[in-house]
Amino acid sequence: MNNKLIKVNLFILCLIAVASIVGSILDEVTTQKLVYGSMWFRLTGVSFFFTILITFARLIFELKIPDKRSAGKLGTLIIYFGIVVLFFGIFLGKNSFYGYLALPENEKSNVIFLPDSKLQKRLPFEIYLDKFSIVHYPTEDRIKDFVSKVRIFNKGKEVISGGITPSHPLIYNRHFLLQLGYKYPVILSQDPEQNEGEAKNLTPMSILRVSFNPGLAIIFISYPIILIGMFIVFISTFKR
Repeated sequence: MNNKLIKVNLFILCLIAVASIVGSILDEVTTQKLVYGSMWFRLTGVSFFFTILITFARLIFELKIPDKRSAGKLGTLIIYFGIVVLFFGIFLGKNSFYGYLALPENEKSNVIFLPDSKLQKRLPFEIYLDKFSIVHYPTEDRIKDFVSKVRIFNKGKEVISGGITPSHPLIYNRHFLLQLGYKYPVILSQDPEQNEGEAKNLTPMSILRVSFNPGLAIIFISYPIILIGMFIVFISTFKR
């Protein structure tokens, strides 16, 4: 296999890795503008994809000529195939989105607000909040968790229900619903005493993060394919 092609692949992969590290430090909106949504990052990804395809084709051609390194080449081929599957999942995820929904108890909605804009997006289903709870630690007045009990309605019919926390999302139709936090409704009265009285009886609104990525399942499938290829390459090195 051409060593120059491998060096090009490694260079582009390192560039993507550095960009991803920088993106993990910045907030979501800035990361989308400067890294993942930028033209240079897209061109880098396209270049990497085509170099991977060329390498993949060369490996298939070389496997037609058996030699002592055939097992290692097969493992490498599987690794590159997994990377191709990974990029296919990323390509499907180009129409992904996420937004936020503030929902009071005993109400439902299918409208989320997109980040860093006043744009709204309608979901193909409705989210109904049965109950929102703030869980505290038993021995101290410190918040342990937020829990939203919700039901999902599609065309007026309940299709799924469950609890949502910051660490346990509810998944429906490739949409991820995650507990983000809570807030109290705004009191519009000008009377301070009336405001204080109403504040004691207020129920906090649950804030959910709703995200959609149609390529996420394929991305997850690519991981074991890459690991299998790496395992074959690792075993083949001991048989030489």
